[in-house]
Amino acid sequence: MASTAESQNLSEQQDQTGRSLGERARQETEAARQELRHAGEAIRSEAQGIASAVRNKAMDGMESGKSALADSLDDFTAAIRKASDELDERDQQSAASLAREAASGLEHVTQAMKDRSVQDLAGSISAFARERPTMFLIGAALAGIALGRFARAHTPEPQAADQGDYNDY
Repeated sequence: MASTAESQNLSEQQDQTGRSLGERARQETEAARQELRHAGEAIRSEAQGIASAVRNKAMDGMESGKSALADSLDDFTAAIRKASDELDERDQQSAASLAREAASGLEHVTQAMKDRSVQDLAGSISAFARERPTMFLIGAALAGIALGRFARAHTPEPQAADQGDYNDY
């Protein structure tokens, strides 16, 4: 009988050890879950901070680009006004009038650019493009041509090699 009692006692000890190990495994699993949850939250928070910093940097870049474009449009408008004055002096009032109207329109656009944020401008351009796609494409093409010519006119020509320095022997 002693051996049966010892067997039962040993069996109970094994059961207790098994339960204790099971409980310990559950506790460790829960602790690991909590650590993973905290790590995930930290990573998410850090990613949001980085995304916010990138967004702010991009907005700063777009705002400075908007300012540079507005300055270029101011210069372009001044050139159109000067051309309208020259046309007026040559008795070409209809062409001068068209040039003045174009300059006034550009001044309006430039002022709107200066007064509004990049996000507002993007929204307005998007809405206009959806409402009047043909006008948008024509306007974009004309603006591209005008800005390209303006940029080309203000870019210095590369200096060609002086051809007169060769000695004829």
